[in-house]
Amino acid sequence: MTSFRPVEGGLATSEQDVFTAFTAIAEVRGRRVLEIGGCLPREIVQRAEPAAWISLDPRNPDLGNDPNFRSLRGNAQLVPFPDESFDFVFSSNAFHHISALDSALFEMRRVLRPGGLVFANFGPIWSAPDGSHVEDVTFGGCSYNFWEQRFIPDWYHLVYSCRELYDILITALGGGLAQALVEYVYLSSWINRLEFDDYERLLHRSGLEVETFEGTSTVDYVSPLPPYNNPLQWKVDQWMSRKGQRLERYRYRDLKLVLRRRGTARLTARR
Repeated sequence: MTSFRPVEGGLATSEQDVFTAFTAIAEVRGRRVLEIGGCLPREIVQRAEPAAWISLDPRNPDLGNDPNFRSLRGNAQLVPFPDESFDFVFSSNAFHHISALDSALFEMRRVLRPGGLVFANFGPIWSAPDGSHVEDVTFGGCSYNFWEQRFIPDWYHLVYSCRELYDILITALGGGLAQALVEYVYLSSWINRLEFDDYERLLHRSGLEVETFEGTSTVDYVSPLPPYNNPLQWKVDQWMSRKGQRLERYRYRDLKLVLRRRGTARLTARR
């Protein structure tokens, strides 16, 4: 397995940027691509001239009369296509939302043709400082996202219990918003809560050859925290001290993976 490589700068950026990075290493023209998570606009996809682009996500509507450009509602753990149906699997900002990722990786391997690639770019992962990943939390007619307004300090979601975090948040927020945030962080099914070590372990077990395993600790947004009163700050300090040198692994936020199904054909053509 390829060793993990830290990189500088942001990785899990816009879908357009991730798509550009994908097509920079993969010759998509005339190939079949399965998109896991989300649904790229057709006008972006068509520039690469794939033979087919199928998007699969539990939130997708079932759309498209053209069988080669479709949006499907479904899950990565149960891909509704036969074995060896696709040349590439593309995914932008989705892997950290997939529960039972081990099953999903086996499904991706199953539907890939020999020599085909999985290209995935995603984050922040659960073990990251901002891995609480507050996204589309609605309260009082407003929607809250971590990259626009930060509420959860670094690693609080790993250190504190649900009640402890709530008691901290209400020192600066109303009880209703604090409850909505805490319920999302600890109870939402939209985050898979896999840590860096979990991803590394799952890659070893996936049956796919790991060609790229990169991550960054760069934070690409700026947002001040509310002025919390936290009498339990010692718990965070103690947790960080216990991690020691391993704390570096908890700093990685965004990951980039390129995985290949072993086979004689190699479908990447760009260099």
